[in-house]
Amino acid sequence: MALRYRIEIPQLLEKSGPAGIWTIDKLFAFGPAWISQFPSYVKFEGVAAGSVKANEFSNKSRSVQQGQVSWISTFRSSYIAKENDIGDLFYQNFSKVLQARKIKAQIIGFESDSDLHAQEGKYFSKFFKPGGQTLNRRISSDSSYELIKSSSVVMTDQSSLGYESLALGCKTGFIAAAPRFQKTHRFGKPLEFGEKGPFWTNDPTEDEIARVLGYLLTVSDEQWERDSGWIRDKLMVYDYGNTKFGLMLRACSLIV
Repeated sequence: MALRYRIEIPQLLEKSGPAGIWTIDKLFAFGPAWISQFPSYVKFEGVAAGSVKANEFSNKSRSVQQGQVSWISTFRSSYIAKENDIGDLFYQNFSKVLQARKIKAQIIGFESDSDLHAQEGKYFSKFFKPGGQTLNRRISSDSSYELIKSSSVVMTDQSSLGYESLALGCKTGFIAAAPRFQKTHRFGKPLEFGEKGPFWTNDPTEDEIARVLGYLLTVSDEQWERDSGWIRDKLMVYDYGNTKFGLMLRACSLIV
């Protein structure tokens, strides 16, 4: 007997794979919402297991720097080469909101290559005054997660790291910065939570950014759990230590 499993991939939305009709025993996904999007012709046992990487980090031992606002960069050098708008209007407005509050943003960078990191820095320097932000280079597979865990507030466009931030217990806001994502990658896809909520908006105007940021900076831990917990658990399960994968691996070893 062979135990077949797939981690969530877009190809499963198609009726067949390269070798024919999909045959899957277990499908591991971030959360129940992602499992529900797969059509009925794909037969499987869905397991909401969360992020394998985020599950390596405890959400209990956080050393938070009060007032530290972090933005998860969605910069990609390939987007800029294609002249895609990744949120110019948003960054202009975000910079104004931060200046008004006298907050220096910590940007959690995407690029690890030194030359591409320099390109990322050049992009952000167009919107922030000198000293208005720090750009952290991604130097290891853990570095972005460590920056998140030390932040009191995390904000992002539609990065999966933002959903992982939610799972790790961080107060996380979602703002549709890139125009093309305002319909295709709205907050909570494949679920629909509406245009605006306490910690998200599809409107990257100055007023909306200020509203979401203000909420995140002032909301109590108890109110945050009430507002976000029921959404978080649908989108990104937290399974510290990857126990669900561990059960699968132990089953494999018994079969072998």
